[in-house]
Amino acid sequence: AWSAFLREDDVLCSWGAYAPDLMSRAGGPLPRTQIDLRGAITAFLGSRPGSVESCCARLELAATPCGAGRAGARLGRTLALARHLAAAAR
Repeated sequence: AWSAFLREDDVLCSWGAYAPDLMSRAGGPLPRTQIDLRGAITAFLGSRPGSVESCCARLELAATPCGAGRAGARLGRTLALARHLAAAAR
């Protein structure tokens, strides 16, 4: 199902390397382009960001959940961090 979902030009954005490494060890395909958002935020801040939740609090970012439960809330915060970085890069 993941192989059918994945497109050649997709960009994988993750918070650290755990999820991509897990997928790779399981034999799943990964897109050519990958962004470690935690690494990018670390470079932006000049210090370790902590968790997605604590980093959003530190940067005073409001986040809208992107689905139900903890996963939806976390995805919303991850999106808020990615948007913050993109805006800062302009």
